[in-house]
Amino acid sequence: MFEVPAAEGAGLFGSINDAWQAPLVDVGPEGADEGRGARYLLLPPGYEGDEPDGYIVVRSSTYNAYSILRAIAEGSTEADIARAIGLVRKLRCYPLAEAASPPQQRHIDIAGKPFDGIAAFDDSFFDALARMIDEEPVQERDLAMMGLIGAIGIEKGQLFRRIPRRARPLELPRPRLMLGWWRRLPM
Repeated sequence: MFEVPAAEGAGLFGSINDAWQAPLVDVGPEGADEGRGARYLLLPPGYEGDEPDGYIVVRSSTYNAYSILRAIAEGSTEADIARAIGLVRKLRCYPLAEAASPPQQRHIDIAGKPFDGIAAFDDSFFDALARMIDEEPVQERDLAMMGLIGAIGIEKGQLFRRIPRRARPLELPRPRLMLGWWRRLPM
């Protein structure tokens, strides 16, 4: 359950995405709630139960989902900024089973704190990938990639252990790996 307030006094724009960053639904004035606010009910893969009334129902093909939202102040005064931050503080996320009495929402203010949103280009990337592969259903579009990552020991339902002879290519120094990626970009 993802509760979004009406975009009043500031803009609130964004999307709810599945685990693989595919947009499921837009939020805000251009989204399904048209800026009026709504309760979005995210349903997992294969859900066949009843869909309760009063929700914008969003079916996901993955168990993990996330939202990227942006609050945009109407101006640059402290009051404008406070209204935008106020919208963010009204966002709520909780299980449907707790809808009758939602828990206290915890918001973490990261203003002024470093945030590294770049994927790690070391062997921990493969640990994270293995966890996601194990959590999410394999879709038909994933079959070719599943074969490729199986070659380095990542298989659904299997504990990922780096095999020493395979570990070396996974441990490329970050600058060298990034340079190889950069050179492949179409210019």
